Amino acid sequence: MMDSFVTNNPQLALWSERILKLLPNVVPAFEYQYELGEALSTVASGLRMVTSAKLVPKVLGSSSTSRPEDDTVQHSRATQKKLIQALAIIESLQTLVEMALKKGRGRKAARAFVVLIEVSKMATRLFLLLKYGNHTYHPETVLSLNVPDVLCADCNGVLQSCLCPNCDEAFFAAFAESDSAHDPTSNTAVQCPDCQVKVHVHSLINGGEKGQRTGVTVRMTADDVEQSSGCRLCVARIRRIEKSRGTYLRLKHVHQQGLKSSGLTQYTLASEALDTARPCLHLLLQRLFGRKSWIPLVASFILEVLSTYIRAQGWKHLTPEEKKEHSARLRLLLLYLIRTPVWEAVTRKQLVVIIGFIRNYVPLARLFTGGVVDYADTMVDLHSFQWQTRL
Repeated sequence: MMDSFVTNNPQLALWSERILKLLPNVVPAFEYQYELGEALSTVASGLRMVTSAKLVPKVLGSSSTSRPEDDTVQHSRATQKKLIQALAIIESLQTLVEMALKKGRGRKAARAFVVLIEVSKMATRLFLLLKYGNHTYHPETVLSLNVPDVLCADCNGVLQSCLCPNCDEAFFAAFAESDSAHDPTSNTAVQCPDCQVKVHVHSLINGGEKGQRTGVTVRMTADDVEQSSGCRLCVARIRRIEKSRGTYLRLKHVHQQGLKSSGLTQYTLASEALDTARPCLHLLLQRLFGRKSWIPLVASFILEVLSTYIRAQGWKHLTPEEKKEHSARLRLLLLYLIRTPVWEAVTRKQLVVIIGFIRNYVPLARLFTGGVVDYADTMVDLHSFQWQTRL
């Protein structure tokens, strides 16, 4: 049922996710508002992962058909994918489960859960690092699909192999038939039913076209086609390819090659090892010196800065996606402002002052700022919220 809902109504699934994230902000305050908000956020994250998992094979089209490979290679890729999925699921559920355990079983049970989860995450990340060389990436980012990129602007249907099976039905049917009869990586040509020009779809997806218009491989855009032939279907077709090309090629690469990081240099190995071990070291120091001690926080901050510095030394070896993840980790340093004991000693006091100023000078501000400090206290008391991996 979920499969058909997602694949037949991708736009509805996308809006459902957005509404679930927005809903906690518009619901009137009540006793379990924070718990409801976290639960809805978790459901939205789960819906996003399910939507991505169900749409990816459809987006890839014929490219989702794997070529015969060694059983060992297939098993290795399957294991890698399952581990990454497990990490993504753990991180999406961690805060909600900790909150539920704290309410139902007390702080001790919640703390034991946190330790178990952090040790499991450390072991999984180290295995992925040493076995597959995976580094500087975030599980949810790897698995997520930006749905708007693969939706047709005209009918909101899912683009398959960058083509719309609804708006360009005759061409898509001919392409699917031709592609299934050949190696999916070959550059099969399909005739446009409107202008009769042969179109090399795979060349267009890869950034160029070779056909009757030019005779050589060049980069064709919708504007080029409109000026040369004016074919309505060709213009719309290339616009769809331009829109979805980047996402399609990334998904195709991951499907065929598995998740591959850039070369594992001494910098990335040292950086990722420090970053992976840091959460467990922080919990150990909290156990030894107490949760309110500054020693665990300062030690964690030093390790995080050192890890970031070492990773930056190998910057030129990172891919654009890895550089983006590196920048995201830099922004995570802001979370130290809400971590114990910085929150209690500094940040909370400043937040109270700011909210007091806003309530005194901004009309109707009291309606929206009444529960801000209480909400912050509730969430900051959760280890999983303090040490989340995304802002």
